[in-house]
Amino acid sequence: MNTPLLVHQMQALNIGIDFFCVFELLIILRYIRRHTLAIEEYILFRYIIAFTILAFIGDGTCWAVNGRDGTWIHILNYLANFLYMSCQLIAAMLTFVFFYWIIYSKLPSRKFRILVFVIPVTAVLLLTYTTPWTRLVFTIDQQNLYQREILLPLMS
Repeated sequence: MNTPLLVHQMQALNIGIDFFCVFELLIILRYIRRHTLAIEEYILFRYIIAFTILAFIGDGTCWAVNGRDGTWIHILNYLANFLYMSCQLIAAMLTFVFFYWIIYSKLPSRKFRILVFVIPVTAVLLLTYTTPWTRLVFTIDQQNLYQREILLPLMS
């Protein structure tokens, strides 16, 4: 059984991990900028880092507000989950493009990008943003507690 102290310790640990990762990624971004690494790979890599930072901020915020009282906290919990899910998806897609660029020295074709990125990303984002009404990806109950739902594993 989870005691309130254990839950708060777990929340603090997860928030700490998220913000430690943000700090480390900011160091990497600063290094890239400082050394003026402006070739295509590094530009794309900076976008990956930026969206990953946003995902960590969203995740840390989710942990910070989960189970807390307040109407605006309830709304913030939804917004933080939207930020987290959207940015982690975009970072993953950009990572795929990054490795495609590294391997083939070019961007994927337009048709490939639409089939592999645009259609799935649009579907996932629509499912995520409609979840307050459909309750298919996640729910946040009256106590402001996050709960995974049936489509969350598919999102990954």
